[in-house]
Amino acid sequence: LLGEKAYQKFSRDKEIELSPKTSYCGYGFYHGFMEALLQDTGDIRTAQEFCRTAGEKLMSETVDAEGACYHGIGHGAVDGGDPRAWGDAQAMIEPAMKLCEQVAGQDHSKYGKMYRCTTGAYNAIEILSADDKYKLTSLRSDPFAFCQTQSYDLQDGCYNNMVPALMRLTKADFLKSGQTIEKIPEKDYVIRSSVMSGLFHEFIRLNLAAPNYNIAAGVKLCHQLSQSLQISCIDGLSGGHMKYGEPGQEYLKGLAFCGSDILNDAEQGTCYRHILPRLRVWYSADKSQEICARTPQQYQEYCPGKP
Repeated sequence: LLGEKAYQKFSRDKEIELSPKTSYCGYGFYHGFMEALLQDTGDIRTAQEFCRTAGEKLMSETVDAEGACYHGIGHGAVDGGDPRAWGDAQAMIEPAMKLCEQVAGQDHSKYGKMYRCTTGAYNAIEILSADDKYKLTSLRSDPFAFCQTQSYDLQDGCYNNMVPALMRLTKADFLKSGQTIEKIPEKDYVIRSSVMSGLFHEFIRLNLAAPNYNIAAGVKLCHQLSQSLQISCIDGLSGGHMKYGEPGQEYLKGLAFCGSDILNDAEQGTCYRHILPRLRVWYSADKSQEICARTPQQYQEYCPGKP
């Protein structure tokens, strides 16, 4: 809603003031802003320019604003799509995927503009699948089957954004969900590892704010998975603290987890390697340095700006 209102002001004044708070609620600000912009004008250049400006204006606070904005483009294009396509997930995302190619190019590198834009489309279709109105029963009953139909360079983003649908299917049974992820067909463990990490972000989302929050239960779940994916699970718990932590204070519980004696040395290393290089996604350069200075010396090599 804030994004929609901001676009209305932007369409009149051609300028709005942005703050780091645009990152709240999974960057939902950009979802609303881009849906309104694309429905109103369909102007690709304006969308690109806005994302570039957002990245520049917020660079001192986060290095992720432009990427999050591109995610919003993909999200907004699906949310504002043609109702005649309802019932066909591919038809519903196709205009968004073509738009992503126009605005972001063909660079499918992880977290690049194309990746962020297309994951916005997958994010949106997963959310819509939960609503009977959109008639996406096949996606709802087997979300990973849809991802298998996507080109290989898009599958990682698709699978990751279908995790909430998988969780609904298994009634938030993390072990059962993890076993489904273990069966993703691929030549190596690249996608499975990434999606397992994403699954355990959701463990933190569901448990972090609970009065009886017990991270040991999450670690125990990790240890019940196949050996090859246990570290990916720990990686997910680590990242989940940052993704779903209290704004401005995410690192406190995140780094407390990294240093916890419930983790072995390899798991602690995984935790620090996940959180420390990404601090600039969440904090200014000065704040990131301050946080890094508090971590054990042997892990400070992972801090932003370190060789």
